Amino acid sequence: MALSFVAVGVATIFSRMSMQLPMPTRSQATSLIRTLGFKPGDGKKKSGRMAKHVGPNGEVWTGVGAMASWLRKLKDAGQDVEQYRVSG
Repeated sequence: MALSFVAVGVATIFSRMSMQLPMPTRSQATSLIRTLGFKPGDGKKKSGRMAKHVGPNGEVWTGVGAMASWLRKLKDAGQDVEQYRVSG
């Protein structure tokens, strides 16, 4: 009895997955997230790395990967990128 109940449940899930249902709008998704007791953005990964450079408008670059575009633009404009380095 229990096995057939599980089988029906699994079949129902797969049939719903195969249906082409419209994607919710951003506001609908946000509303659903709040209804479930979460805040939009909960669970996003945080970098965990300290900023090595902070720009004039609060931009941050950790020094990992390619140079941030805002820092590259300042460097290309002839500014010394070391003035944006975070001490410590």
